[in-house]
Amino acid sequence: MRPRTAAAAAHGTEEEMQIAVVEWCLAQKHTMPEVAEVWHMPNYRRLKGTARQRIAAVKHLRKLGFADGYPDLGWDFARGQWHGLRIELKLPGEGPSDSQVERIALLNKRGYYAAVCYSQEEVQRVVTDYWKWDK
Repeated sequence: MRPRTAAAAAHGTEEEMQIAVVEWCLAQKHTMPEVAEVWHMPNYRRLKGTARQRIAAVKHLRKLGFADGYPDLGWDFARGQWHGLRIELKLPGEGPSDSQVERIALLNKRGYYAAVCYSQEEVQRVVTDYWKWDK
């Protein structure tokens, strides 16, 4: 599959932007190996099915430890004063939910670099800058 361009991701959905970001991260395995270890936090709002099926699935996820507000993407490598990196993706003009704002503030307080990014280019800049910080 051909990688999506930043321009295509910028005008698509948040999911398309995330796919483009993950593809970019995976392509960094030889230059920034830790960046290629990106992981995704599932979002219950993307569950499929009827309303009843989605409610049942959310209840099950909560039993498994799912919590609201966690950023979409994460990396577990330390840089500078930070234990790891977390990024919440949003399309331009959208904003994080209250639970996301609270979670990002908590993560920052607990030693994780957490941010909201509004484009693939912004994610690439934040990730690259984070990767370059002293270990």
